Amino acid sequence: MFALVVVTIVAVVALAQRYRSQERGITEYLTVADSIATTENDAARDLGELLSSMPQMQRPELLRRLDLLMTTTGAARDELTAIDIPPATATANGFLTAAVRSWANAAAGLGDAVTTIIDDPGDTTGVVRLAGALDLFRVGDVAYAGFLEAVGELDEGLVQFDLPEVRFVDPGSPFDAQLLTLQLQSTYRLGEHVDVSVTASTTPAPAGTDGTTPVLPFAETIGTQVVVANVGNEPTPPITVTLTLVPSSDGDAVTLQQSLASLDAAQAGTVEFGDIAVIPGVLYELTATAATEGDVTPDDNVWKMVFIMNENL
Repeated sequence: MFALVVVTIVAVVALAQRYRSQERGITEYLTVADSIATTENDAARDLGELLSSMPQMQRPELLRRLDLLMTTTGAARDELTAIDIPPATATANGFLTAAVRSWANAAAGLGDAVTTIIDDPGDTTGVVRLAGALDLFRVGDVAYAGFLEAVGELDEGLVQFDLPEVRFVDPGSPFDAQLLTLQLQSTYRLGEHVDVSVTASTTPAPAGTDGTTPVLPFAETIGTQVVVANVGNEPTPPITVTLTLVPSSDGDAVTLQQSLASLDAAQAGTVEFGDIAVIPGVLYELTATAATEGDVTPDDNVWKMVFIMNENL
C-alpha cells in the first residue's frame, strides 16, 4: 500500500513538472510569436505608407524601402523557423507560418514587380506580378487571423499578453495593381534619368529695385556665379554652361561658355564668369543655361535676370 502511494505521488509530481515544462514552452513560443507579430505589424504600416506615396517617391528611396520591407519580412519568417514548437501550439503555428511565409514572398514579389514596371514599361508581367504580390499579402492576412483564433483557444492562463492584429492590405483597400502601375509609369522620377537645374547670382548683387526690376550698384564690370545641380538619380554626361548678357540699347551682346564634368545624383557644381564689361544706366538681360545629353526636363535648365546697371551718381 505504501509503495502504491509513493508511486502515485511520483507520478503526480512528474505530471506537474511536465505540465510546467509545457506551460513554459508555450509561454516562450508566444513571446517570440508576439515579437514577430509586432515586427510584421510595423512592416504592414510601412507598406501602407509606401503604396500611398510610391508615385511621388524618388527611385533610390523607393528601392531602399522595398528592400527594407523584403529584409524585415524575411527575417521574421526565418526567426519563426528557428524556434521550437510546443505540441499545444501546433495549429496556431501552422497559421502563423503560412502568414509570415506569404508576407515574405509578397514583399519579394512586390520588389520585382515595381522594378519591372518602372524599368520596362512594355513588359506586361509587371502588373501581373504586382497583383500577385498584393494577393499574397492578403493570403498572409487571412492566415494570421487564423493564428489569432487558434491562440484564443489555448488556456487563458498561458496567454499573458494581447497579440497585435496584423493586416498588410485591408479589405476594400484602394490599392489596385492596375492603378498603381499607371501611377508608376506616369512618374518619370522613378526611372533612371538625368535632370539638371540651374541658378545664378551676380557680383555685385542687386542693391535695390526700380519698380520690380533689380538695380545693380555702379560698376564697370560684373561677375556671375552659376550653380548647376543634378536633381536626377543618375550621373550626368559633361555639362555645357552658357552665359549670355544682352543690353537693351548701347553695347554688344556677350556670350561665354564653360564646361562642367559629370555630376553624380544630388551633386552640384559651380562655374564662375568674371570681369564682364557693362555700361552704367543700361538695362540688361542676363541668361545662364546648362545643357547635357539626355536631360528629361530641359525647361528648368535656364536662369534669367533682367536688371539695370546703376549710374555713377
